Amino acid sequence: MPTATVTREIVTNSHIIPLKASLATSPSVVSEAQEVQTSRNATLRSLYSRAARAFLHRDVALTHSLLTSAFAILPPPKASQHDTFAEHRRKWDILRITLEVTVYTSPPDDTASIPTSLRTNAMLSPQSFVSALHARSLQLFTRADRPDAAYLPSQVLVTLALASMKTNCPLLGRAMIEEWLARRGQSSPYGYEAVGGQRTDGYEKVLDIYCLNVLPMLAEWDYAEEFLEYETELDPSRKQRLMSTLSAVHAQHVAALQAQPPSVPSTSSSQSTTPMSTALPTPSDLTPRPSRSPSPTPSTSSHSSTSTHTAVPLTPKARHSSVVNGLTPFSPSRPQTPLSSTATSRTITPAPGAVRPVSRFREHTQTSSSSSTSNSLPDGHALLSALNSSASASPYQASTSAPSAFAVLRAAIRPYFERYFSTPKSLTLFVLFVLLPTFSLFLRIRRRRMRLSVGSGIDSRMAEDVRRRLGGVQKGSVWRSIWEEAVRAVSDTVRMGGRGLV
Repeated sequence: MPTATVTREIVTNSHIIPLKASLATSPSVVSEAQEVQTSRNATLRSLYSRAARAFLHRDVALTHSLLTSAFAILPPPKASQHDTFAEHRRKWDILRITLEVTVYTSPPDDTASIPTSLRTNAMLSPQSFVSALHARSLQLFTRADRPDAAYLPSQVLVTLALASMKTNCPLLGRAMIEEWLARRGQSSPYGYEAVGGQRTDGYEKVLDIYCLNVLPMLAEWDYAEEFLEYETELDPSRKQRLMSTLSAVHAQHVAALQAQPPSVPSTSSSQSTTPMSTALPTPSDLTPRPSRSPSPTPSTSSHSSTSTHTAVPLTPKARHSSVVNGLTPFSPSRPQTPLSSTATSRTITPAPGAVRPVSRFREHTQTSSSSSTSNSLPDGHALLSALNSSASASPYQASTSAPSAFAVLRAAIRPYFERYFSTPKSLTLFVLFVLLPTFSLFLRIRRRRMRLSVGSGIDSRMAEDVRRRLGGVQKGSVWRSIWEEAVRAVSDTVRMGGRGLV
């Protein structure tokens, strides 16, 4: 009996990947990635030591070259918290900020050796320069598409705040710190790491710079004290230490203001052309006057509009100079105006005998205006001499007693008389054809008013109308009346001369 045999063959496709694939990575791939990472770390450490040494020796070109090489090696930040290059990224960014701020504020003598990228920074204003540094750091440390201040390390933030203070724009430093405090802990892993129950994000260091450096530079002493009073994250001991340090710094600042003597500009300083700094006032730049005690509230009678200093735009190469040059003193007899600083609540009043400076720009403007006035009116100085004649005895009486109206009128008319009536002939013609007709017209108008006041009722009005019609007097122009009076005066004079009455 025949037997049937069935053979089944199972074919497996090896090219199909199973759904539950193994996540294990090949040991060779892991070792290769670790070798690359180790090599990068070693290279970055070696470059950093060389760059720090070159920066200390003020070798700007070499330091900038090493910085460029290091940032070419550094990878972008990862999404995970365990980023092995985060420490290198922070150190290199701090070194780059320090180098650029140093070159910006105090460039080397050999400007040809400065790289082009650092040379272009000198054309930026301090505000634009610090803002560019802050934006670049946010872009470097942010792990998302949009820059976020929460990812910025506290060490880099402190470096940026110190850079804003060094470039005399502490308002930007205050804005950066306040933005970091507002965004702190929302998107950044720095605010959630703790060692021994304490935060490790540098919060205390940021508050130290904010309350003891940035706010005092802006003269915000009260705000700094209030901020520390309402702060709740620091330990009571550290908070008390910050408040005591702030009080000590404020007391030293007030003592320095009271002990500093008033500065009087010398004659040699008026010949200098060094520009004046226009940065925000700092506690060390205030010059007090010891003639008045501190005022609890700022003075409302004196502001920056009464200042006699001309502000000159700040240049990158001379922003560290704070000497006010190009000033010439006023006369001591000028009345003194109280001065107030926008940085403190003290009202500063110069001493009674102190010399008050004025800028060369205003002196030149006053000289040019006085010369143009004297050219337009040859004897115009007579007006000033007449106005100041009553104040020649004492300079202080000039500001208290005003000249009379007759003196002002006489001083105003005298230059025109001396200019147009310098000869007897012109003066005679003026008397005959101007003064006499005017005086006659004045007498006639006065006589007519007196006649009208005597008459009363309708009869006086009718009589005046009849008299006016008979006399042929009509209401005309003033010039016509003056001309008729002039002709009548001349004809009467000629007639009286012909009869021998003159």
